[in-house]
Amino acid sequence: MIEALAARTVVHLALELKLDRVSFEGDSETILKALRCSEANFTPYGHIIEETQDKSKSFQSCYFQHTRRLANTIAYVLAQKSFSFDSHFLWLSNMPHDVLSVLQSDLVHQ
Repeated sequence: MIEALAARTVVHLALELKLDRVSFEGDSETILKALRCSEANFTPYGHIIEETQDKSKSFQSCYFQHTRRLANTIAYVLAQKSFSFDSHFLWLSNMPHDVLSVLQSDLVHQ
């Protein structure tokens, strides 16, 4: 359920940023398969999946891709870092060095 909510949130953020070609990665294979599936979803989080799919149709191109948890350490680091902020925070460039080094490590493990 949390992964489905996270997917919905990032799709909304990408729309707010007026992005038109997006690729979303996650380590929940179940959620990503559901997002790529065109059949009705009758899981407890199915309504979130369907809303996310509907919103994702607004993009010129949109991909939902699975990544192994080993290659997704950056998600964990960013989640931990988010607890230190009092409000929403968005990096559009010049990410902190500690985050950049974890991202580079994840790219090696893909």
